Amino acid sequence: MTCIVGISNGDNVYIGGDRGISDKDIILPLCRPKVMKNGEYIIGYAGSQGVGQLAHIMTAPIVGKDVEKTLRTTFIKSLKTIIEEFGPGNLTESESHTDFLVGCKGRLFEISTEDWSVSELEYSAVGSGGNIALGSLYTTSLYDLPLSERVQIALDSAITLSPACQGPIDILYI
Repeated sequence: MTCIVGISNGDNVYIGGDRGISDKDIILPLCRPKVMKNGEYIIGYAGSQGVGQLAHIMTAPIVGKDVEKTLRTTFIKSLKTIIEEFGPGNLTESESHTDFLVGCKGRLFEISTEDWSVSELEYSAVGSGGNIALGSLYTTSLYDLPLSERVQIALDSAITLSPACQGPIDILYI
């Protein structure tokens, strides 16, 4: 379980994540972040660790003139290809479900492996602590705070209030 938070202002995108990995009985901190840069992108994931890690090592496509079209076609094709080759082959679709926050060219997108949707958003949060973080992101939108601070506060909220989220926190921007 996890919390990935993203926010965009049209010029920059900040994506941050906790490092907790949990099941119904225990939570442990991961050594590697769930948010990484890959080419022109920042990618954070919640859900299947195996699928999420593949997004960090896939060959990320060059962002075309139409960012959303690039994500909807070339990016998803690259992701599906690496998942088919190296992914969790014997897991059910729900067991391998992964939500991604992807930032590039000052824009934030949410991609779900459930239906391969691509949604552009000003801010979003995914994972078990996502609803807590979304409340924080809404509240901090009422104040003049730097984007990085809003991401930090949202992640701190999820870690404090959700037993399935744990630090440390990683925040990247592009």
